[in-house]
Amino acid sequence: MDKKQITREELYRLVWVEPISSIAKRYSVKDWRLRKICSQLEIPLPPNGYWMKLQYGKDVNITPLGKFDGTTLISLDIVTKAGNEIIALESPLKAKIREITDTLGNLLIVPERISKPDPLIVEFKEYLAQLKESKTPYLLNNHPRLTINV
Repeated sequence: MDKKQITREELYRLVWVEPISSIAKRYSVKDWRLRKICSQLEIPLPPNGYWMKLQYGKDVNITPLGKFDGTTLISLDIVTKAGNEIIALESPLKAKIREITDTLGNLLIVPERISKPDPLIVEFKEYLAQLKESKTPYLLNNHPRLTINV
């Protein structure tokens, strides 16, 4: 699988030049996911009615791109299927997870048992044991200090 990088500034320019729906189609990604990536990277999006105003020659305001302290690169995964290239955007979170597993994959070992669990975890484990004894379903988890959904 090939990789391409697009910067935050390039994505900003793209979303103000053409609608997100057409960008999403071009990169074979859902438009809601592209909006989520823009939100995570603090990229302002055109407001409702922007494209209609632009089409009829009305004045439009373009929100400037603000400063951002996080990562500014977005990975593009290019997958070739039956001779066709499909490009999929990778979110910054997925890119970071992939980077960590690529660099530290063999060094990062999570034990099966925790040797020194946090007091909250111990308390929650005891709470679950009480629920099991009382035959109360786990779905009725109303622990006062810790909520865990699996």
